[in-house]
Amino acid sequence: MTTLTLKARLRLQYYMDQHGWSVRDLSYEARVPYTTVKRLSEHAVSQIHIPTVTALAKALGCQWTELVELVEVDEPDD
Repeated sequence: MTTLTLKARLRLQYYMDQHGWSVRDLSYEARVPYTTVKRLSEHAVSQIHIPTVTALAKALGCQWTELVELVEVDEPDD
């Protein structure tokens, strides 16, 4: 049996493409560690830190709510 779980995926790649930025560029502009931006751009996460997402959104010129997309993830029960 599986449990349906919601995770947050950030639409960073779309906005980075609009600016012609790499993960490193966004990291620099937002003053967020490179490893954090890389992880958030590649994986859905179960928790987000609103100040981090707000800093990313500000650098990208959008609202943080525009970056966050909820996705359903099937996880096996223990």
